[in-house]
Amino acid sequence: MSTEENDRNADGDAALFEADRELGRRAFEVVIAPRFPEFTELVHTGTDPYEPHLIYRRDDAFLIVETEISDPDDQQDSRVQKELPDGRWVERGTREYLLAGLQVLRQGKENDSSLFAALNSAVSENRVRYILVTVMIGGDAGKREMDSLGLAEFDL
Repeated sequence: MSTEENDRNADGDAALFEADRELGRRAFEVVIAPRFPEFTELVHTGTDPYEPHLIYRRDDAFLIVETEISDPDDQQDSRVQKELPDGRWVERGTREYLLAGLQVLRQGKENDSSLFAALNSAVSENRVRYILVTVMIGGDAGKREMDSLGLAEFDL
């Protein structure tokens, strides 16, 4: 999913976009979270398409979770990218993508400068685990269900 698709979802069908994100959140919490038992404090749940979806904390370390829905019938490019202010495009899973998402978090409704500062410090000091939870769906249109889950951890 590119940023263009995110824009279309946010503008055209925000409810569907949020339902997809909620499915990813639930998949993480039910199936994946037990793999990271040390991260129990949920400190942020993203609502903007460009900010991290879930952020968990343990002392001065963070687990940042991105979620996505993978539909085998969707013919779109599955790479999620952001355009930076300088015009460069960065892909999900990179340090630049994460830092751009943290900027969105900082400028968001919560405007939690202490969380933003702690996250920036943790990224620079390699105290962040950054993962992607992918929910693969299948079935006929209107009767979609989860087929499987994927987990990828990114190196920052």
